[in-house]
Amino acid sequence: NTIAPDEIMAHTNKKVWWRCPSGHDYSMTTASKTNGRGCPICAMATHTSFPEQAVFFYTKKKFPDAINAYREYVVELDVFVPSINTAIEYDGYRAHKLKLKKDLEKNRLCAEKSIRLIRLREDMLPNLDDNLSTVILLKQSNMKALEEALVKLFSVLGVSVDIDLLRDEISIKEQYDNLKKKA
Repeated sequence: NTIAPDEIMAHTNKKVWWRCPSGHDYSMTTASKTNGRGCPICAMATHTSFPEQAVFFYTKKKFPDAINAYREYVVELDVFVPSINTAIEYDGYRAHKLKLKKDLEKNRLCAEKSIRLIRLREDMLPNLDDNLSTVILLKQSNMKALEEALVKLFSVLGVSVDIDLLRDEISIKEQYDNLKKKA
């Protein structure tokens, strides 16, 4: 069955089928789509997500040396800023629900290398409880919660950034699309 766009509300939890620009078909609620979620197949292929790319987008504005998907060490760091020796991780529930040991190992590795690690972590995930990283919890998985977490992140970093995900969504997604093309 096909549903016309004018037959469904933007923030409903009804699942519908989507096709991304790369041709992948996937099922997702319109609420998730409206809140910035994209194609899960593309996300798996590039090992990134819209929230992770939003972190990189705004970090790059204040720290031009920021690197996305930094792989100098044994593990990948979502965002690494050499000038302040800081890594930033976005821990979404779907990608990290079974990765507690890997997250703790990344914390240990960063501590060993004297890299400050800040995690934006969805609160449904288990606590890390190792005191090796700064954790900013997201109470929900939506644009408003992400914006609030980004404000806290830049407060921890001691800088201010003009954050507006709705205004910058297209630019963030273009950055994400460029990353997909390189993969």
